[in-house]
Amino acid sequence: ARLQLLRPELPIKCRVASSWRLLYRPEVHGVSMGTFFRQCQVSREASPSETLILVEDTEGAVFGGFASHTWHVAQRHFGHADCFVFRFEEDLQVHRWAGLNSYFLFADASGLKLGGGRHPALWIDRDFLRGASGPCETFGTAGALHGVVPELSGDFVVKTFECWGFDCLDPPKEDTGWERRQAGAWQACRSYQHLLRGA
Repeated sequence: ARLQLLRPELPIKCRVASSWRLLYRPEVHGVSMGTFFRQCQVSREASPSETLILVEDTEGAVFGGFASHTWHVAQRHFGHADCFVFRFEEDLQVHRWAGLNSYFLFADASGLKLGGGRHPALWIDRDFLRGASGPCETFGTAGALHGVVPELSGDFVVKTFECWGFDCLDPPKEDTGWERRQAGAWQACRSYQHLLRGA
């Protein structure tokens, strides 16, 4: 249900994806940053490279972020303005690029983060057990994403970590009725991918 609430916030090629695919969850794939990066790279070969991070902490807060580019070990920040972070409270709260810096994404062997400046909006350590969040200039967040009552900044303990990808594949050829119903959506998806390749 939470994933469906996020759909309208996504770029068009992710909104029209044929399905969402669980790329990484420590309980399923093992606790490993290397495995996390490999899962994201495998997804990139046949699908859009964007991913959605969904976290639940031990206090029951649910939050996360959308990554515009494939997660990988990097020497500098990467990504672009499609990135955003979010938090579920009584409703969905989305924080998009505030325009103050371009520290969208960063990852290395020690962990991954969304946003930068004085604090990341979201940081997850290499063991997917702990994280941190605070006021972030990149996304204009005034406090932490985590906690039942958001604090100014601080650490949290991860209960659940998931990384979701988006499949944008050709519809089944034998089901022509399904093709007709989805033709507009698939054309939009392919057109957007063509524009990106030409950028």
